[in-house]
Amino acid sequence: MFFLLSKILYFIITPVFWIVLLLVLALLLKKPNLRKRLLIACLAVSILFTNTYIFNIIVNAWEYPLISLKDSGPIYEYGIVLGGMASENIKTGKIKFSSSIDRLMQAIILYKQGNLKKIIFTGGSGLVFNQESKEAYTLQNICYKLGIPKQDIIIEPYSKNTHENAVNTKKIITEKNVKVLLITSAFHMRRSAACFKHEGYNFDAYPTDSLEEQNLGLDDYFLPKATPLLDWAYIIKELVGFMAYKFAGYI
Repeated sequence: MFFLLSKILYFIITPVFWIVLLLVLALLLKKPNLRKRLLIACLAVSILFTNTYIFNIIVNAWEYPLISLKDSGPIYEYGIVLGGMASENIKTGKIKFSSSIDRLMQAIILYKQGNLKKIIFTGGSGLVFNQESKEAYTLQNICYKLGIPKQDIIIEPYSKNTHENAVNTKKIITEKNVKVLLITSAFHMRRSAACFKHEGYNFDAYPTDSLEEQNLGLDDYFLPKATPLLDWAYIIKELVGFMAYKFAGYI
């Protein structure tokens, strides 16, 4: 039930939904004064959520800062990679990647450098209806094709959310005082780290694929852009998810 409600809530809290709702209400209502206020509100919301500079301010306050590990750096027994980056078409077998594929790429780089001894992929299906395709298996197969030995890849294919990622992965890591690196997107790291800390993990955080726009131009301060409008959905989802997880006792 929590999983289904979270999907419905995610749709409702997206900025695009707010903009469309305000516009539709303004068109349907007959009172001129109320219609005018709704149109002004729609314009204000549109300007707010399409401004790159404003978005960067919020992102910098929320995201974990990116770090780098050299091949001479620390060595971790496990690198836990959270899902949410790839899905496989059951009919064609082709894989579709999201922008969060950097989670996988960074894990592979760290493994090749010698910073990770083993990689754990945690994540089943994040879809409401299609539960057959398990993301952990998809990522496992990608690593096999890239030459990573089978004994160095561990999967947890049953989690449907971040809370379950932490709970289910805990059943795999049975050693005490083992060094663990948590790998996920920078915008997702705050909620993820809170979940894993709640389950008693001892880990270091390795954020990937920041949403921050680098090297802002003059137009980014004034002109509306589609990218921040879409990326706001990630931040709002994490903010609401963090509060919901706290209420549910997950963090």
